[in-house]
Amino acid sequence: MNTKCIYMAMMAVLGFMLTSAQRCPFHMDIAPCLCTEIGPSPELDLDCSHVVDIDQLTRVFQADFPSTNYRRLTMTGTPDEPIPLSFLPDGVFGSITFQEIVMQHTQIYRVDDYAFLGSKDTLTMLTLSRSVLTSFPTTILPLLSDLRELDLSYNHLVFIPDLRSSSLRSLTLAHNTQLCFSDQVFTKLDQIVDLNIGHCNMETIPTGMFLNMMNLSTVYLEYNKLTHLDAATLHFTSEVIEEIVLSGNQISAVEPNFFSGTGKQTYLELLNNQITTLAEEAWRPVFQAISDPGDGLVMLDGNPLDCGCSLAWLVTSSSFLSHLARGATCANGTAIHDLDPSAFDHNCSR
Repeated sequence: MNTKCIYMAMMAVLGFMLTSAQRCPFHMDIAPCLCTEIGPSPELDLDCSHVVDIDQLTRVFQADFPSTNYRRLTMTGTPDEPIPLSFLPDGVFGSITFQEIVMQHTQIYRVDDYAFLGSKDTLTMLTLSRSVLTSFPTTILPLLSDLRELDLSYNHLVFIPDLRSSSLRSLTLAHNTQLCFSDQVFTKLDQIVDLNIGHCNMETIPTGMFLNMMNLSTVYLEYNKLTHLDAATLHFTSEVIEEIVLSGNQISAVEPNFFSGTGKQTYLELLNNQITTLAEEAWRPVFQAISDPGDGLVMLDGNPLDCGCSLAWLVTSSSFLSHLARGATCANGTAIHDLDPSAFDHNCSR
């Protein structure tokens, strides 16, 4: 290689290094945060997991940032050493925008209304979990025009106002054990696909809660304090719904017409509840909805089911029985799939 080629190659490398160096702020200006480049593009990530208070975080975002567009902001502590940051004020991130914000294991209990407003056109994912939030500024949601995932799990949320978003696809509120909300809380989330409100000590499901969710695929309601399912409790208008999880509750009774509006591929999971009777009036429509033809499944493992004549309608139908998961057993431990249909035909007058 001649001298000219070597010189040009060195200049190209130097130019790349200068350009690369200029994309992140001078590291001392944003300490203890760390700016890194990700991927061949490259995109910028910012990790502020070692911030000790709001004054320090504010100073970081007053530094000179050559680029103001970042892929992700990460602030993650540990269960034993949560980040000692207690609140996020309006404007805390200055002019910097993010596509994703992940904050976990912090002492944040309050977020001001417009703390995330600077990223209103870029933010697609927001996680603020395993902290001590008692409320969240839901008024910002309609302004976050591309927000698709919101995770507020493992906090101390007491009340969530009615939500409104035309972009949100995944919402996780699980493990907020004092959470309350109105019957209309989710009616303006028409794009929602995944909804998780498990482990929230819910005692009832408001009638019609899911009717406006045309794209709903999974709903998690496990390990709440549900004891019964009223008529119209599980009414859906989504034919793409795949999984409805109600396991680990205390459900002992369901009313006729408690379930409707799903497609043929739905899994209804009621593991480890207190259901004793599968009354034909209430349960036949469930099995009809997920079969003939279909690949849906009802999962009743861990329920003390009565296998008397009230179960004859199910045991004597090979079509319906094929849509009952094989873990379902009678109260005495006999698998329902092992019961003899002819015995029901002979002993039960229907």
